[in-house]
Amino acid sequence: MIARVMERCARRPWLVLGATALAAAGAYAAQRSLARDAIPDLSDPRIGVIAEWMGHPATDVADQITRVVTAGLDHIPGATAVRGQSMSDMAYVDVVFGSESALAAGRAEIVRRMAELRPRLPGGAVVTVGPAASATGWVLQYALIPGPKVHAPMGENAHQTHQSKVRIVRKVQDLMLRPALEAVPGVGEVATLGGETNEVVVQTSADQLRGANVALSVPR
Repeated sequence: MIARVMERCARRPWLVLGATALAAAGAYAAQRSLARDAIPDLSDPRIGVIAEWMGHPATDVADQITRVVTAGLDHIPGATAVRGQSMSDMAYVDVVFGSESALAAGRAEIVRRMAELRPRLPGGAVVTVGPAASATGWVLQYALIPGPKVHAPMGENAHQTHQSKVRIVRKVQDLMLRPALEAVPGVGEVATLGGETNEVVVQTSADQLRGANVALSVPR
């Protein structure tokens, strides 16, 4: 049987090549119609709320921001859980929904409630309501590595030079790359990890404030 098939194929090579080409074209067309996501998204639909309060420890962030936001976002229609995380300088609150169909109305309700909660938050806090997110929504990751052409100020030792280069690269990310990527249609968020940012710490005392006739108050 195999000998007869091979004999007929040998006598009709163009027919064999044509059948092979048709099979390859059909396989390519079927492959184009397949879903491209090879990683199943098993996470719950969610919307994140990010609150930045620079210069404050995690305990203050948890007490004055995370606690207030999680309580204010409780019992949103369609939501199954509200989870808050506190860290130095910022808080992150996840509102988890039972289905993707509830995300649009849920996000509108979150925006409305955050507007009502704003007077109860510290005056220096910056709150951002993110888009619909998932655990597999991270579609692109890149790293900026300071090279030898990134020059640091003169007179620094090796450690200081490295830290200065890292700060320069972070500025490139924050001032150039991040705004450009966020302007791309379809990009929901550009998250920056690592690097160093410049921070100004002002230390004073009650006597110095009274001498300068300045009052300092912390919103509650």
